[in-house]
Amino acid sequence: VIPPEIDRVIMKGLAKVPGDRWQTADELAGALVLALQRGGLVASARPASSLSMGFGLSAMALLAVGLGAVFLWGKGPSPVDTGDGGTTDGAPSSAGIASTRPARVLSGNKDAGARADGGVGAPESPEPGPTMTAHDREEAAKDALAKARRAYDGEDWPAAAEALARAKALDPENPDVQDLERRLKPHL
Repeated sequence: VIPPEIDRVIMKGLAKVPGDRWQTADELAGALVLALQRGGLVASARPASSLSMGFGLSAMALLAVGLGAVFLWGKGPSPVDTGDGGTTDGAPSSAGIASTRPARVLSGNKDAGARADGGVGAPESPEPGPTMTAHDREEAAKDALAKARRAYDGEDWPAAAEALARAKALDPENPDVQDLERRLKPHL
């Protein structure tokens, strides 16, 4: 069982929205250490390394030989005669590959990724119903659960309860929904 303090730190690190995540590894590590201290848990000391010095030296020697081989033989393919008097470097041509960007983006349309309602990002998922596949329901439940966790972390209990109710409607058997529901109950 993961203590709730540590769970909150980890879930913030796994947040979908980049602004809701830890911005650096140092922030994440500091928050985990603080959560461990608050929870009364002590991280076990790192065990002594059992690797010998000989193994490390052997690995470095193998790496040096491999890098040397790359530099000696890694000069690329030889020029190839194209038959029209010219040569090519032998690399595949990308001339026949279609662009992977949509035409509306290539045309310079700045609003190509904007939603019709003026919002940013993915639109709110539809209400659960017969049109949603099991995968759609699961993804929508994950989104609602993430929203509920953000509201819970921000101590916005009504918003957390609303998002949690949506997640429960989409995926009532999800143990994460049940866990957050149990933690939220005292605050309502």
